[in-house]
Amino acid sequence: MSHSTGIKDRLNRKDFYINDIISYGKEELIAELTAAFVASLLGINSSIKEENVSYLNSWIKKIKEEPTYIFHILNDVNKNASYILNHL
Repeated sequence: MSHSTGIKDRLNRKDFYINDIISYGKEELIAELTAAFVASLLGINSSIKEENVSYLNSWIKKIKEEPTYIFHILNDVNKNASYILNHL
């Protein structure tokens, strides 16, 4: 559901249509965190899986290099979650 919010007719997420590894990875991180956030808000229990840990660990380097990066991601996560929850 998170990916579907990026299109122009919805949240028109910057870089959504750019076809490069950085933009793709950013979109995947936004989707991963949106899924966790929405599931938590809806009371859906989920356990942390090994693939989630390794996936998110790959972003630690980027966040250490650019600490404000996570705030840009979380801003998009918040918008995604709000959009999804308002359209359920």
